[in-house]
Amino acid sequence: MAIGERIRFIRKKHNMTQKYLGLKLGFGEKNADSRVAQYENGRREPREDMLVDIANILQVSTLALDNPNLDNHIRLMHTLFAIEDIYGLTIDRINGKLCLVPDESRPECFTGLYGCLNEWNEIKEKLKNGEIPEGQYDKWRYNYPEDLAANLKNTLDYCWDKAQKENKKRGKNYNPYDEPQEDFLAKVEQIKKEHYDKENKDE
Repeated sequence: MAIGERIRFIRKKHNMTQKYLGLKLGFGEKNADSRVAQYENGRREPREDMLVDIANILQVSTLALDNPNLDNHIRLMHTLFAIEDIYGLTIDRINGKLCLVPDESRPECFTGLYGCLNEWNEIKEKLKNGEIPEGQYDKWRYNYPEDLAANLKNTLDYCWDKAQKENKKRGKNYNPYDEPQEDFLAKVEQIKKEHYDKENKDE
């Protein structure tokens, strides 16, 4: 889905007209709707500063608008293949259903993908169980990540949990810091410590 299509999709979710969005962006009364229409149909591509303004009005992250082009299944498949190569997210059949699952045997999991997917699963479960409304779920998706430090903390917690399981399985001292992402994990450890220190201070 191109940038313009994402703008249209999220604008409609807010029940916002093209003219209203155009006026909020500072366009004149006569051409407010047509300028937004040009962005949405791909005739114009918003500049970076304009994209920031649009995202702010729609109350989403610019990342929610600047998505890869997934206009057809072939493009989507090649995007998924690239994700498999880079992050180890691959296809599997679980209980008869096709699923995309992270390969935990690959060190790429330690870059944060598993933690991100786990976070997504948790909030999706809250939506399914009626704990949060759909609007709150959409707000979380379109502003992700709202709390990067918390996300990294959750990722590191997963890494150490996996390390403990590996210790039992391998019968030796397994340390995820031995993986190629050592510098990244060291930074995450620092962020986690700062997060805990702040929590303890607030208490």
